[in-house]
Amino acid sequence: MPTDTNQPKYQDRETLLAAIAQDGFALKYASEELRKDREVVLVAVAQMGMALTYASDELRTDPKVVLAAVKQDAIAILRAGAELSKNREFLKKAIGANPYVLGNIGDEFRNDSEIVLAAATKNPLTLQYVGDKLLNDQEFVLKAKNILTTDIDPKLKSQIQNIITILMNRIPKSIRDFLTSPIPADDSISDAQANPATQTVSQRS
Repeated sequence: MPTDTNQPKYQDRETLLAAIAQDGFALKYASEELRKDREVVLVAVAQMGMALTYASDELRTDPKVVLAAVKQDAIAILRAGAELSKNREFLKKAIGANPYVLGNIGDEFRNDSEIVLAAATKNPLTLQYVGDKLLNDQEFVLKAKNILTTDIDPKLKSQIQNIITILMNRIPKSIRDFLTSPIPADDSISDAQANPATQTVSQRS
């Protein structure tokens, strides 16, 4: 008797759970009903974030499921429903779970200073994904420079230097000149004003 090749391979929940614990992509061969099972999908995406591709539409807009997926693989944000992948507040949470989500979201968010700095604070290497508009923002560039040059893990030094080189080539010349120019001294500020600790009691009264 011929078998129906269109039948899903996994229709039994326990069998599927055992399979996705080893390979999240096994969700692809699950019945439609099991793809709607939140617990099943959570197990799948925790093992392989991109298994989110095979979850039901409803679960691809479930914040807990999508966060579990992007924590395992930042690219999984591309498989999330638009309700989440274009939601600023959710993306902040997603970046908290995995800062590399920044490299897989739209320009609108890669030009959002708060979102980009949140990612960079967790992992400075994500600054490679910053949008061009932010690189025209002097205040943002100064904050980015501080992140890239403060308390850097020695293991990341070479990668950080490469990113600095790339960003310097993308930053407008006016801002590059500002970053590399010395801070001018202000002769109008007296030593006592600059350092209140040196003031005498009579000067303070």
